[in-house]
Amino acid sequence: MSLEEKLKATARETDALLDRLLPVSTTPAKRLIEAMRYAALGPGKRLRPFLVVESAALFDVPRAHALMVGAALECVHCYSLVHDDLPAMDDDDLRRGKPTVHRAFDEATAILAGDALLTAAFEILADDATHPDTGVRLQLVSGLARAAGMDGWNALLKFKNNYQLNAEVPVVTPWRTVTPINTPVWTLERNPYFWQVDTEGNQLPYIDKALLTLGENLEVVNL
Repeated sequence: MSLEEKLKATARETDALLDRLLPVSTTPAKRLIEAMRYAALGPGKRLRPFLVVESAALFDVPRAHALMVGAALECVHCYSLVHDDLPAMDDDDLRRGKPTVHRAFDEATAILAGDALLTAAFEILADDATHPDTGVRLQLVSGLARAAGMDGWNALLKFKNNYQLNAEVPVVTPWRTVTPINTPVWTLERNPYFWQVDTEGNQLPYIDKALLTLGENLEVVNL
């Protein structure tokens, strides 16, 4: 299967999974859920779930489990887009060729939809379907919380500022530093779900080589 075919296959699986995880509702939260679905189910390449799935495959992680993690990461990504588009942020009218969430619905709904997508990510990671081991699910939740929290965002902002000031920043910097949204590297570096360790519990050194090889092959710095 070619890279393009793999990307499309993972995108289809991710779309189907998100459709199931964010079902249509007839409850009083109907409009909010419609906005969440509008943000999460729109056209997209699903590069982040793809990277999660392919990274997990290096260590024989079941695809169904990796797809759940990828869906959680995509929810965080979509939340960030919804909030980035808001008038108080970038004030964008279009996203992926269609009206942004605050234009299609309203600003208050967009804020709440973004909040709900971020929260949904952790609900997905805590689901039994993500992994049968409670400890692993806890590590995934903790890892994503750190990567998408203030330390993760600070790393992203630090890279963006450094890149603007210094054109000589090593090309691999985004892959190693920008962990919160742009790459799923936290799944490998921070969670035993994807680790293989020696008898003393040390992470094996080929993790770094695998990350760098995957990053170079996919040109992740351009994603």
